[in-house]
Amino acid sequence: SKFQQSSSKKKMSNENLFRASLKSTNNEFIKFYDYSKFRNIRLIGSGTFGKVYHAITESSGLDVALKSFDNNNATIVQEIIDEVT
Repeated sequence: SKFQQSSSKKKMSNENLFRASLKSTNNEFIKFYDYSKFRNIRLIGSGTFGKVYHAITESSGLDVALKSFDNNNATIVQEIIDEVT
């Protein structure tokens, strides 16, 4: 896919860039999924921590937002976790 090709070109350094987090509707947990579990991935925005993509889950066809992190510094990762929990 176009997303995978552009990702490969960037030579991403960690698995966090290929994972997606989904926040449950009851805000009790965050799960991480490989981007391969999604289709029609397209960039919808970017921010301090990385990029946000719209995608559709392969298994259920649900629309979701995926966040790709530019930095895996422990402090930054904790800030990201705090932001979405």
